Amino acid sequence: MQTIGILTASACAVALALCALPVAMARPEPPPSPPPPQSQRLLVVPHHTDHFTAAGMTPDAASIRRGQAIDRIRGLGERRVPELDLWVVRAGSEQHDLQATLLRTGDYRHVEPDWIVQTCGTPNDPYFDQQWHLRRIRCDTIWPFTVGGSVICAFVDTGVDRTHPDLAPNLVPGYNAFRRASQASGAPVDDLNGHGTATAGIAAATGNNSVGGVGVGWTISIMPVRVSDSANGSAFMSDIIDGIVWAVRNRARVVSVGYAGVQASVVQSAGEWVRRNNALLVWPMDNAGVEYSFDWPDVVVVSGTQMSGELNPGSSFGVGVDFAAPAAGIYAPSRGGFYTSYSGNSFAGPQVAGVAALAWSMDPSLSPTQILRALELSAEDVGPSGRDSRTGFGIVDAAGAVRLASRVDFNRDGFIDFFDYDAFITAFESGSATADVNADAFIDYMDYSNFVALFVGFDR
Repeated sequence: MQTIGILTASACAVALALCALPVAMARPEPPPSPPPPQSQRLLVVPHHTDHFTAAGMTPDAASIRRGQAIDRIRGLGERRVPELDLWVVRAGSEQHDLQATLLRTGDYRHVEPDWIVQTCGTPNDPYFDQQWHLRRIRCDTIWPFTVGGSVICAFVDTGVDRTHPDLAPNLVPGYNAFRRASQASGAPVDDLNGHGTATAGIAAATGNNSVGGVGVGWTISIMPVRVSDSANGSAFMSDIIDGIVWAVRNRARVVSVGYAGVQASVVQSAGEWVRRNNALLVWPMDNAGVEYSFDWPDVVVVSGTQMSGELNPGSSFGVGVDFAAPAAGIYAPSRGGFYTSYSGNSFAGPQVAGVAALAWSMDPSLSPTQILRALELSAEDVGPSGRDSRTGFGIVDAAGAVRLASRVDFNRDGFIDFFDYDAFITAFESGSATADVNADAFIDYMDYSNFVALFVGFDR
């Protein structure tokens, strides 16, 4: 019998890369009240008379035009900030229509939503301070710009704790590959031993809800794909492949596998199919501490690192490694609403999957190749210069990847330069939909502000 890692050629059964080393356990606080609703208000600044006179109006006509602009919003005004000539206007459920109507008049300098905003970067979740890995891959730097949208990420694993307060809000219907049946048809996707709850939470635990910790992306949709019915979580490779296919057919853009066995040739076949279907397959190296010679061009292979950036003891490596991510002391959700510290490459892969989902949330029209290129160009090179066999292109960098995937790389050449700036300004001034940097269907100051911040970039 030939053994490939922990994949036996005769049985084709894959054992979990179950590297969870429980260190500490704590129960999060009860969920808070629901978040506040949208404000349904607009911030409006009418043009001053000098704007109209500069356009050729007489002073009297300009004064009348400004008066008409103010009369148009006076009855809807909740209050005014006279220092800025800023009116807070009630818009109700017709906020978008009213905004468009006011802008069409040409009488207003600004007409923008009265955003309900959160503090930038740092969530209020009590265990975030213990999640060092999120700061190491610079998730907190990019959260002011995106927390994942609703990109679907499938977790091919032991299932998910569907009642966990940090996972439940992001769940979408899943699949039980062992039983070849969907969750919608009654097949169970509940977690067998906690491994799948951890991997899903690392990528997509809800953030800023005053509960537990956070994931790489707080709103990434979690699709549980359970591939085992065994308490120890072991799975057949055939069930893993079936789960991958089902996930992509059901709109997953990123598929994160939590098992060993990446060296099997069928994994490349699966990755090729996934990529042809506009998605990405992420798979961790195992924890056998060996060097492999495979190199799958269509699978995102992840090794694990320590806090220092060096390869985690036990992490396998080889020419097939694409990226690395932290794999030691990863504080993540566990069954029953708890949080636990884990170590192993199973917990590095979901970080890369989460970053890919964050990047895709900035521009869902991008191809898998473009997302992968953004990850490659932005990775922090921690080994020998260039791609190496231990950490690949380097430690994944959420801030850099999202920046490159956003519309700030306006001409999509993989570089951010003044060609992008000039092209954006032209599109912005003309009201082109391509200037919608924050993808809210409006071209406004928020797009300009986000573009400038992303264009300038972030210090490491």
